[in-house]
Amino acid sequence: MLGTGQLSAAAPTGDWSTTFSADADTTANAGTILVTKFLEGITHRPAELNVGTVDREHGAVWQAAPTFAAQKLRGAPALHLTVTPNSDAGTLVAYLYDTDAQGRSTLIAKAVDSYQEATPNVALPLRLTFDPVAHDLLFGPRLSLVLGTRDALFYDMNRADGTATVSSPAGSPSELVVPLA
Repeated sequence: MLGTGQLSAAAPTGDWSTTFSADADTTANAGTILVTKFLEGITHRPAELNVGTVDREHGAVWQAAPTFAAQKLRGAPALHLTVTPNSDAGTLVAYLYDTDAQGRSTLIAKAVDSYQEATPNVALPLRLTFDPVAHDLLFGPRLSLVLGTRDALFYDMNRADGTATVSSPAGSPSELVVPLA
């Protein structure tokens, strides 16, 4: 499986972690400044990427198994996780993608959260709420979750030498809630 981990109801939820630096962008993004909404309005196509190009030194990827029946995503997905930053401030950006077998991914939704006055190297629980969606995940593709710390569409609070350790401690397991109709 391509990625940092797996998305599923049976995936391990406690006692794992992954660390990435906050000093550069991954290839995942919510689009190009000033161009995205214009092009999306004309083409009716959201931002795309190949999920295999996401730089794991600067982000993380989790993927679900391919769908075997169409699923209707309706509402605002939410992500609960724990981040342990090495600095007092930072930003976490999360993306949900519809990914085909070749890794081509279409953006479904995004969520951004910044923290300030954090205590370095102390776990910080975060809850990110994604944009509300009405998206049909068809037979065959998979849902992908990508985390990073920078996106050109958003001002970030990251420090030049910052890192983020994303984890799922047993007492506060990570959870992605995707509203299905």
